[in-house]
Amino acid sequence: MDRYLIIDEPRVRPWGERIVVDPILILLAAILVPFFWDPPALGRFWMGPLWLLINGIALGSATLSKEIKALVFGAIVWWALFRGTAAAIKAELLPYEASDIWEYTVISLFAVLFFTMLYVINLQARSYALFRYVRGRKG
Repeated sequence: MDRYLIIDEPRVRPWGERIVVDPILILLAAILVPFFWDPPALGRFWMGPLWLLINGIALGSATLSKEIKALVFGAIVWWALFRGTAAAIKAELLPYEASDIWEYTVISLFAVLFFTMLYVINLQARSYALFRYVRGRKG
């Protein structure tokens, strides 16, 4: 018997069905968790994207390659902004106090983080909606 196949249908990993969550919940966690707990090693900046990556792999997202490229690009931009600001402060290229510069840099780092996450969530949401629909039909 032929099997009906939706091209964009996610290919959920056998271990993934139990750990897949709605991508928007990952964003919500990335926003709220740092209010209650400060993860070590700048975890507030890398835990959300890592969780999105694991979620995409477990989900078998149809857009996984785009998601990975977006996360890598976001990480490169984030790192360049961080290192560029540190280098500019060390070389005393900016006419402001270092503490003032870092306050604005942190805002920019969060902007890069959340724009990257929102883009990936937008990509992943399509596969997640199909996953929920197919899972609901299985019982």
